[in-house]
Amino acid sequence: MRALIPVRPANLKNGSLSDVQARDWYNATKVVRAQIIKQMKAAGASDEEVAREASDLRNAARSKARDLMANRQEAEDLAKTKPNPTWDQVTTIYNGDHRVIIQKSLESDGKVNKIIEGKRIQGETYETHK
Repeated sequence: MRALIPVRPANLKNGSLSDVQARDWYNATKVVRAQIIKQMKAAGASDEEVAREASDLRNAARSKARDLMANRQEAEDLAKTKPNPTWDQVTTIYNGDHRVIIQKSLESDGKVNKIIEGKRIQGETYETHK
């Protein structure tokens, strides 16, 4: 079962968002990802199927958020220092616990959120990178 997440919004172009905007977009995808997980569970998908899809959706959202960033150096640095984990890496990190993988797929990196909030406080806004 393959779910779709709107990671290619028609009104957004790659390289068009400030770091704050890109993070806000990424965080907003959590709602859609949670809905997809709920739908998959209701349709009878196994925990493993849901966990795999949840992990894929998170990776897709992370990649798209980086593509959307105007700050290309930061996006490239993130891709190198925090690459999207493979399924094997995810299962190793969470000891194969599919329910934990599902839960973690909907969480944000608190360290990144803190950095972004600092940028917001320093004045980076939605108007910064139009």
